[in-house]
Amino acid sequence: TLFMDNLSCHHSDMAKAAYSQLKITPIFNAAYSHEMNPIELVFSKVKHLFKKEKLYRIMNKIKVD
Repeated sequence: TLFMDNLSCHHSDMAKAAYSQLKITPIFNAAYSHEMNPIELVFSKVKHLFKKEKLYRIMNKIKVD
């Protein structure tokens, strides 16, 4: 058994033939979901703050270095 990600080449006919020849049973990881990744929540907050700061600078004509 081999645990793998969902890279498209891992699902190719050539890969499937190799699994069969080598008697490997592939187990594929669940598809990536940003909702299930906690760091994405942090990135979302940080992006919001950057956009808010940028808008503040534009509205108040503050020069950006």
